[in-house]
Amino acid sequence: MLQVLGKSADQSNLVNMMQLIDESLNVYDTSFPVTGWTLEKMETYTEPSFVELGDDGQNLYTALYMAQLNKGGI
Repeated sequence: MLQVLGKSADQSNLVNMMQLIDESLNVYDTSFPVTGWTLEKMETYTEPSFVELGDDGQNLYTALYMAQLNKGGI
């Protein structure tokens, strides 16, 4: 699992950024080597969503991703 957290006072900008990250991390039928490991796929597990508004006025958003990694490209 991979968790992405975003924090900003500008909620609109933060939502757009989280959507761009979500689109970039959804990798299908694509493999690439990462230090001896191959990332077979990464899928959204939990869509980007609002968590809370902090005392400092910052919006906090989170998203979870499921990744399938194989050692040595196997």
